[in-house]
Amino acid sequence: MSKHKTFLQEEVRIREKAIALERQVAKNMLNNHHISKVIFDEIDQRINHRESEVLSEFDRFSYTLEWKSAYQTLKVWLFKKNENDKTVKDLNNALVLVFNYTIQELRKSSFSDNKDLVRQIILEYENLAYLAKNNNNKFNYDEQYRKLQIRAFGSQRKAIQSLFEDGKIDWTTASDLRQEINYLENVELYSSEE
Repeated sequence: MSKHKTFLQEEVRIREKAIALERQVAKNMLNNHHISKVIFDEIDQRINHRESEVLSEFDRFSYTLEWKSAYQTLKVWLFKKNENDKTVKDLNNALVLVFNYTIQELRKSSFSDNKDLVRQIILEYENLAYLAKNNNNKFNYDEQYRKLQIRAFGSQRKAIQSLFEDGKIDWTTASDLRQEINYLENVELYSSEE
C-alpha cells in the first residue's frame, strides 16, 4: 500500500474519531439538559453532514447516513423556520462547547502517531469554534467549513512544495499529491454548488 493511501486512511480515521467526539458531547449535553432537543437536532444534522462530507471525500458512502441526513434536513428546515436570536445564540454557544471538547480530546489522545495531521484537524476545529463564538448573527456552518477546506488545500500545497524543496519527496510524488489535492478541491467546490 502506498504511503499516500496510508496517509489518507489515517486522515479518515482521525476525522471519524473527531466526529464521534462531537456526537458524544452533543448527546451528553442533551442528556444533561444543557441543550434542548431542537438545538441537539441542529447540531446532530451538522455532525452528520460533516460525516457525510468526510465519507464522500474519501470515496466511501453510507445509505443509512444519507437517509438520516434527509430526515434531519426536514428538522433543520423547521428549526430555521422558527429560529430567533436566542435559538441562534444557544446553537452557537453549544457548537463552541462541542468544538472545544473535541479539540481537548484530540489534543490529549494518542490514537495517531501523525501529530501534524492531528494538529491540522485541531486547527480546523479551533477556527470553527472561534467563528461560532464571535458570530453574533447566524453562523453558516457549511460556508465556514468550505472556507476552512480551501485554506487547508492551500496549506497542503505549501507543505508539498516544502517537502519537494527539502528533498524529502521526488517530483513524481509531489505531482501525484498535487493532483490529489486538485481533485479533492474540485469535489469540494462542486459539492458546494449543489
